[in-house]
Amino acid sequence: MKNKKLVLTILLIVGIFLSKSEAQSYSANYAGEWSSLDGDFWTFKLHIEKENSFFIWSHLNPPSVPVTVSGKEFLKYTAGNTAKTFRLTGFKKEDPNNILLLGDYYLQVSENGKLIYGSMKSPGDGKFDGSRLFGLKD
Repeated sequence: MKNKKLVLTILLIVGIFLSKSEAQSYSANYAGEWSSLDGDFWTFKLHIEKENSFFIWSHLNPPSVPVTVSGKEFLKYTAGNTAKTFRLTGFKKEDPNNILLLGDYYLQVSENGKLIYGSMKSPGDGKFDGSRLFGLKD
């Protein structure tokens, strides 16, 4: 009986470790859209890699910002509780037009890995709480 409990405990620990390992090594490229409750609308290209993740954002709405305006947000990758969830945190930007806020993105990947979705919060003012992000794998 003790051996059975030991084997089950070891399998549980190995399963948790493998789940975290898979999440931490996740990498892919996505293209998609982000929108807020108050009408902001952006398109993005997202590159996810443990040590080199970033968004390239293009602004579409409101009309006061030209469509051609874009910026790059560099991200820190943090694994989530499962292999298909993670957090991306903006820490630096290349933004000559000063249009980007750095954000915290709480994301999930579909079972087949082709769809990414989640939400964003801006740490400073909470302005974009409730926003939605969706993207398809390139």
